[in-house]
Order: sequence, then structure tokens, then C-alpha cells
Amino acid sequence: MKRLKTQRSDQSYEIFSDDICCEIISYIDDSKFLMQTCSFISKQWLNIILNYSKFLLEFKKKLTNKMESLLKRSQFLDCIVGVHVETFGSKDCSRYCGIFAKMSQLTKLDISGLKIGEDGIKAISQLKQLKSLYLYADVDSNALNGVFEMTQLTELDINRKQCHRWNGGFKKLKQLTNLKKLCAVGCCIDYEDVFQSISQLDQLTELHIASNSLYSDGAKLIGKLKNLTILDISYCGVCIPHNEGLESISELINLTYLDCANNGLRSIGPISKLENLTFLRVSLNRISSLDESIVKLKKLTNLDVGYNSISDQSAEVFSSMKQLTSLFIQENNIGDKSAKSISEISQLKNLCIDSNIVSDKGAKSISTMENLTELDIRNNDIGDDGAKSLTRLTKLKTLRIAQNNISEEGMMTLKKLKYSTNVVIHF
Repeated sequence: MKRLKTQRSDQSYEIFSDDICCEIISYIDDSKFLMQTCSFISKQWLNIILNYSKFLLEFKKKLTNKMESLLKRSQFLDCIVGVHVETFGSKDCSRYCGIFAKMSQLTKLDISGLKIGEDGIKAISQLKQLKSLYLYADVDSNALNGVFEMTQLTELDINRKQCHRWNGGFKKLKQLTNLKKLCAVGCCIDYEDVFQSISQLDQLTELHIASNSLYSDGAKLIGKLKNLTILDISYCGVCIPHNEGLESISELINLTYLDCANNGLRSIGPISKLENLTFLRVSLNRISSLDESIVKLKKLTNLDVGYNSISDQSAEVFSSMKQLTSLFIQENNIGDKSAKSISEISQLKNLCIDSNIVSDKGAKSISTMENLTELDIRNNDIGDDGAKSLTRLTKLKTLRIAQNNISEEGMMTLKKLKYSTNVVIHF
């Protein structure tokens, strides 16, 4: 190998070219090692790290005065592109926002673990290059004006703790025309003009507004967001006072993910139009049967219909949903007939069927599902024979089977399965 010439530059020796140094640095995943060790090799290495490296800063512990001091003096502030503060502080931590505001390359800021006030909001609003903001702020809606003027944002997640004071400010959401993701869960939004403002964000592809007072009229407005692929409107009263809200949601044909739990639904009917869905949650509703229209959802792999009143009358529907890999149907009136039908879903890996009326016969049907890795069958009517049949599920990793009619002898049979396959069993 030809030896590289050593060149003297600024009283330091450059053994490698900048390109080679960059190549070496690209293989080092340890940011701490780069900053605390590699940056001291030479001025050349320091300059390369400062000019080409990008760092993500994560705080898993409560921010301290020492951390604050180190941050203020750091020469790497302009290299930081992302900050995540995991821990929650009860005191106003707005002063940290002044430090974050000095990070000229910062594009993602998650301070949902920090309580900040008006001064912190003002500092953050100066970050014109910021694209993603996750926020917890103890301020009134007027102080949020700075956030709603950050028109470059593509992601905004506003913590629910104090949002009941922001309803008026939310009307200005329409200014964030570049938003693709908005999360405002549990914000006590109950103004129609706020939902009108959200409905004008036509670039949105992901919207999480669970636990707000959406109701049917608000759902009609959300139905205008034709680019949505992910939508969480759980606990929003979509079918109150009438079902037209669900009809509007069913026009969002690009949806792949829909969470519509606890909305007063009596049927899934209109949702069957959403043929691109891969995930559907309609738990905690008033659904008594699954009509055959759900079979139209050919791409659906994850279905949650728990906590309804579905009975064996819907049994045949399950056998037609061969593509499912995860099914949650707990707290219904499911018996052996439905268990038999469910057992024909050959690709199913995760089945939660607890708190139903499945007996040994149903357990034996389920025991033929050779791809199951997770099974929750608690609080049914399974005895020793049913428990023994479940030992055939050799791919199981987790089995929850408490609150059945299994004797000590039956428990011993299951324990043998535990020792032979390392399955985790919750008795």
C-alpha cells in the first residue's frame, strides 16, 4: 500500500485526507466517542466533525444544572439536528429552550417531557429550520401564536395536559400549511371552527385527535382531508347524534390505519369502503354483529373489535378474513362456533379472545392454529381437555389462560409446555 504523504498544516500533521477521515467517521456510531475522543486527535478531525457530523441529543434523566452548563459551553451545538427530552420536569424549564434555539441545524425537537412557559415558546419559535415539534406548554392560547406562525413545520404534537386553555389558539392551525402530521389528543377541542381550521390542512397524511368533541359535524369536516393515510378519532363521539360522521370518514379512501374506538358505532358498514385499510380498531362500541361487508377489506391484517357485543351469529365472517395476522375480540359473546371459524385464519399470529364463552371444544379448534405466537384466552370456560389441546401450539411465546376451569393436573400439563418450549404462561 502506498503511504500517504504527511503534510504540515497549522502546526498539526494531517496523515489522512479529509475524505478518508470522513469515511472513518461514517463508521463510528458512538456520538460520545466522536465528541470526547476523536475531536481531540487534531484540528483537522475537529473541523471535520464540526462540519460534517450530525448528532441526535437524548435526555433520559431529569435535566440538571450541570447538563445545562455543559450544553451552553458545547462547541457542537451546530451539529445537533434532533433533541429528545424523555423525562418530565414539574418546574418551568423555559431556560433550556434558549439553548435549543442556538442549535442552527435543529430540525426535530421533542420536549414533551419538559414543562415550558411563554418565554420558552418565544425561543422555540425562532427556530425557522425546525420541521418537527413535540410540545408540552403551560401557557394560554395567545402565547402559542409563535408556534402557529412556524409555517415550515411538517409535524406538530401538542401535549394534552394544558390544551383546554388553547381552543381559541387552535383556530390558527390553518396557517401551518406544510403540516403532514398533527397530534392533538385529549385537547378538549369542541369548537367547530377549530375543526374547520384543521380541515384546511390539505397536506396532512397523519392525524391524531382522539378524546376531543368531534361528533358527527366535526367528522364531516375531517372527511375533507383526502390525503390522510393514518387517522385516530377514538373517543370522539363520531356517531353522535347521528351516523353521518362515519359516512364522511368512509370517503377517506387512502386510509391504511383507522382507530375509531368508543364512538357509538352500531355497525362497521361504511368503513368497508376503505379498501386500503391494514389496521382497524373499533373496540368499545355497540357492535352486535359483523356483517359480510367487512370481508371487502382485503388488505386488513390487524383488527380490534374488543368490548362490543358480537355473538356467534358472525362466526362465518372470520373464516373469510384469511389475511389477518392480529385479532382482538375480547369481552364479546364469542363461543365455540366463532372459535372454529377463527381457527381457519391460518396466518393469525396474535389472538386475544379473553372474557368470552369459549369451552374445550373451541380451545381444540384454536389448537390447530400453528402460526399463533400470542394467545390470550383468559376468563372463558376451558377445562383440562382444552388446556391439554393448547400444548400443540409449539410456536407460542406467550399464553394467558387464567380464570378458566383448569385443575391442578391441567396446570401441570401446561407447565410441561412451558419447560419444553420456553413459552411464557400467565396462569
